[in-house]
Amino acid sequence: MMQDELVRKRNYEVTTPTPQLTPTPTRQPVVNSRLRLSGFEKTLMVTGVVLIVALMVSIVNTKFEIGRSQRKLQDTTSQTTELKTHNQNLKQELDSNENDAIANMVKQDQLSINNGQVRDVTR
Repeated sequence: MMQDELVRKRNYEVTTPTPQLTPTPTRQPVVNSRLRLSGFEKTLMVTGVVLIVALMVSIVNTKFEIGRSQRKLQDTTSQTTELKTHNQNLKQELDSNENDAIANMVKQDQLSINNGQVRDVTR
């Protein structure tokens, strides 16, 4: 029996396995999900952010100064208008006083005024 078993074991067919062609997976490069920045790039980004913030502050400050200048201009314009009105009133009062003074002198000297012979004099 033992021999039979040995014979059976030796009588087997020797077959060579046919190699199957399976595609070998190509190696994919390992990609890190995070991008690494160099020191120069970090410095450049920080400088850019600081510059942008400084420009924003500068723009807000400039707008504030423009608003303040416009208010000053408005105040000056209103003061100028008031002064012009006051000067006009004083001129009218002066003209009125001159006419009254002339009328008083005419009365004192017992003269008469003929408006047809009065000339307009400009200052």
